[in-house]
Amino acid sequence: MSDEVAEGHTGRLLVAHPLMGDPNFRRTVVLIVKHGLEGALGVVLNRPSEMAAEELVGSLRGLAAAPGVVHLGGPVGASSAICLARLRAGWEATVASGPGVPSLGHLFGSVGAVDLDSDLTRLGEAVDGVRLFAGYSGWAAGQLEEELDQEGWFVLERSDDDVFSRRPSELWKGVLGRQTRQKLALIANFPEDLSVN
Repeated sequence: MSDEVAEGHTGRLLVAHPLMGDPNFRRTVVLIVKHGLEGALGVVLNRPSEMAAEELVGSLRGLAAAPGVVHLGGPVGASSAICLARLRAGWEATVASGPGVPSLGHLFGSVGAVDLDSDLTRLGEAVDGVRLFAGYSGWAAGQLEEELDQEGWFVLERSDDDVFSRRPSELWKGVLGRQTRQKLALIANFPEDLSVN
């Protein structure tokens, strides 16, 4: 196994090729939360729902990053929830837990994960906002590598601002458009409907 597969693409973005046929991932931007030899897990960043995050988890009142809604993280485990947080400076190097302290884990950059089963009353002390995902995207061992070999995805570096974008619906075009490789920047303008040219 190559070092790249062993290390994986954790913390990177998968941006769907404009001709991807799978409707679950059409024009999506997926944050890879974990990737290794056993497979990969990620969340779709650009599929906001209409439901307010606090409707699903009341203790997140006032903490959900704009637009403040639950995001559809992917087709797996639709009844499960994943909560990502933008950690305040100084919290990136810690894993906080204990009586009255929410359980936080540092993932990468200023992005952390929140244990929704912990006491969330003091969460605001540690985070500058959270994003709640219903469901997730998952790949079995070797499956993501196969999709990458078939060029179904572009693997791109993330900005932590991508994870908490105020305009998630514009993320696919925005991430591609900021790339320095001209081919990728041009793909950002690829029409959704090829019959309209």
